[in-house]
Amino acid sequence: MLKPWTLVITLHAIVAVTAIVLGTFNAVRMVRGDRLHKAVGRTWAGLMLFISITGLFIGDYKSGIGIFLHGLAIWTIISISLGIYFARRGNIKSHKGFMLGSYFGLLGALIGVISVPTRRVPSYFHAYPLAMTVITIAVIAGSGFVIAGFSTAARRHVNHI
Repeated sequence: MLKPWTLVITLHAIVAVTAIVLGTFNAVRMVRGDRLHKAVGRTWAGLMLFISITGLFIGDYKSGIGIFLHGLAIWTIISISLGIYFARRGNIKSHKGFMLGSYFGLLGALIGVISVPTRRVPSYFHAYPLAMTVITIAVIAGSGFVIAGFSTAARRHVNHI
């Protein structure tokens, strides 16, 4: 029997996919510190905080994996907060370390989610491959539109200076 998707789990998953797309964009983009990097980065940091906070409401505190995942959520809140703190203080090396660490942690969480066949994502992809593929593509496309919007806004700002 498939485990149901609650509102918290659904939002957590959608925001996580969006954060993967935005995080990848900022991680591989060569330009740092411009308006586009900051806009995407601030949005990504907000998404990561949302993922971490909602993660605290998923699962239980009784199992070993539950304790581990809740600990990771708390660490991510701390790590993102420190990354923001260091960016505002001009310590870019520390900012980069905390943000990339959080990004790679997000990728690790993705691997953990998709590698266990009994978890919701793989089991629903197995049961409803077309619907889950369409939903995933829609979320990724929506994330692309967010980046395109930020890019357009950053170009407009540069053209007005």
